[in-house]
Amino acid sequence: MKSKIIRDWDSRVKNVDELHQDARLWLSEIAFIKDEIEFLRHLLASNYLDLISSQFKKEVEVLTKDLEGKKILGKELRKAISGHEKILSGLIATKSVESNTHFLEQHKELERAMLKYFKKYRKIKRTIFRITEQARKRKKQKKLT
Repeated sequence: MKSKIIRDWDSRVKNVDELHQDARLWLSEIAFIKDEIEFLRHLLASNYLDLISSQFKKEVEVLTKDLEGKKILGKELRKAISGHEKILSGLIATKSVESNTHFLEQHKELERAMLKYFKKYRKIKRTIFRITEQARKRKKQKKLT
């Protein structure tokens, strides 16, 4: 089930709690994806021979590179979000969050980057599950014949 996204962000200014909650959620998701990437790498490695014999060698190479790219991008996003949180703390101290349009625009940009990151990561994940499932089915069929 897809999460419902409230699209009123463009027409109003998020409050401090919402901005902080966004950042905390993004950091949590990045940490979870980091763990999942390790799981997916292990899944590919443990099924490597089956995947190669099922003509998925090229896809495995591309997916492995894509996973590494997402891992690196996750680190970069985590660093950017942490910096964003530090700026938010300073703005909270001076009570100037809502009036700082540059910060709010930066938050929107981070939000767009995170949505793009999640979307591309989910596509990679689906592909890995699809090809490992197909490779296992082919292996099982070979054993039966």
